[in-house]
Amino acid sequence: MSATPCETMHSDRADLHTKIRIFNYRTSIEILGAKNSHIQNWNTQMSNKIVRTQACLLALICLGTPALAQDWSGFYAGGTLNYDQIEVNDLTYGDGPVDLDGAGVGIFAGYNLQSGNLVYGAEVMAATHSGEGDDGDFLVPATAEWSLGLRGRVGFVTGRMLPYLSVGMTRTAWEADHEGDGLADDIWGDKANGTSIALGVDWSMGERSLVRFEVERTRYGEHEINFYGDDIHEYDMDATRVSVGYALQF
Repeated sequence: MSATPCETMHSDRADLHTKIRIFNYRTSIEILGAKNSHIQNWNTQMSNKIVRTQACLLALICLGTPALAQDWSGFYAGGTLNYDQIEVNDLTYGDGPVDLDGAGVGIFAGYNLQSGNLVYGAEVMAATHSGEGDDGDFLVPATAEWSLGLRGRVGFVTGRMLPYLSVGMTRTAWEADHEGDGLADDIWGDKANGTSIALGVDWSMGERSLVRFEVERTRYGEHEINFYGDDIHEYDMDATRVSVGYALQF
């Protein structure tokens, strides 16, 4: 039996209402999804801004906070391996300088005071020499023996390094064979005093130890060596010492 016109109209209206409700439901879901996506994007942007702001604040704090300097204060003592270039020139009878180059060992000890990154103090040292040379005249040969030194130091802390400058006095003993025959009566010596200046760097290996590299230059000026009590030779002397060392801090 076929539907009447009223029934057909009623059915069409019901279908229309159903389609409208489905359309409204889908539209609401799409709107909510768009809002949620927008909210998520906004949250992500805000999170990134917060992270960047925190990083900037941390960087400013780090830059504004001064780093603590390495502690170099107190006593220290150690040893060195050296290479010396010592030049002696007999000004009275010689024909030119003679080189007394050679290796040696040394010991040193000192005390540091520290104010911020500035380090200053005093140091003593002792070293042996092995250099020997012959001028062909009356230093046949000449031999360097040992040195003693006293100096002041000043340096500036840079991370784990302490670059420094030192200035002081050095006393060096040497001897020469006047005749070159090795007889004890012909071998005479002298001790020359000079002014030394050195550049070096101490590198901290921890709380209680350090390694050192240094170059020192000493100018002794003119002195006299007396052979046989009445044969005086004037001479001058210069020295350059390169050393590496190790020390403990106390």
